[in-house]
Amino acid sequence: MIDRRAGGNRLDSIRKRQGNSPCREYFKFLPEPASLELINDPELSFATFFILLPLVREKIPDENLSVRDRTAANLCGIIQNSKKANGDFLRPAYNESTHEALRWIFTTGADDDGLGEDFDHLLDIAAGILEKKYHDADILPKLVRMIFRRGKKGAYLHDLVWALYQSRDPKGLELAAEHLKSPNENEAELAQTLLHLKPQSNTPKARRKLYGSYLHWLEENSPYLYFTGENFNESSTPNACSVDLGAKYLYRKISHGTRRPATPLTEFEQNCLTCFANAPDEEKEFLAQFSQKMRAKDPAYWNRWIRYPLQRQIETAHHGGEGHI
Repeated sequence: MIDRRAGGNRLDSIRKRQGNSPCREYFKFLPEPASLELINDPELSFATFFILLPLVREKIPDENLSVRDRTAANLCGIIQNSKKANGDFLRPAYNESTHEALRWIFTTGADDDGLGEDFDHLLDIAAGILEKKYHDADILPKLVRMIFRRGKKGAYLHDLVWALYQSRDPKGLELAAEHLKSPNENEAELAQTLLHLKPQSNTPKARRKLYGSYLHWLEENSPYLYFTGENFNESSTPNACSVDLGAKYLYRKISHGTRRPATPLTEFEQNCLTCFANAPDEEKEFLAQFSQKMRAKDPAYWNRWIRYPLQRQIETAHHGGEGHI
């Protein structure tokens, strides 16, 4: 039985306190029953599993490994033999076992980011697949923390940022926005870049103000956001998401990934969008903002206003709405 008196897994404890080599030596001379119990332990971290993996393959038959460990070992082999960053090469292996193994790899491995090039690459791929394929919102806090830790160290972070954008989840943007108010100027600048914000005066007061205004913008526009697919592989200042002004004008929530409305548009709504498309470009954002706010404030008035001819909509919007001045 595993001794829990010290808490955690014995292999993890040795690695963290004494280092990788003593951990390997300890595992190497363990009897097979003990080594199997420790390596299949649910509390084992992926970092320890990773540094022991060559010995695991020598000592323990695949069929004796837990589903988690066997799947993770297979994934490590596939990923290490591929240079692709988007995880498409794993498509045939997409299933719930893969999801759970990738989540274990990332969530227990994140704190050991920097262990080595191959290890960090595995974390990047795991994050990418977890977001692109599974849209796993639970890993977003760890993912964002990793991005900014690497940013502080000047380490490679493009694949992690790609994973963040692949989540297609405004929660990730909100988590990144927390770093806008950081006392560290470089950290705040990275947050501005990730969120496609114009450079601001880098005083603490200005950073806090930018954070507040961004959160207000995100709360207002979150139902109408769609992710563009832009990332650092295409631009040094990617615009990861945009507001669908037509959806905002109709007060209709859309899918952040596909940009489709949550439910099909009615014929009337389709006609409204056609009229909206004919509005001058400089008026569209104003018109959408007015429509969204008025729909929330006074639905009865909004139902009349949305049926006005386009020019009358624009004119009344500029006057605050009839009866709302």
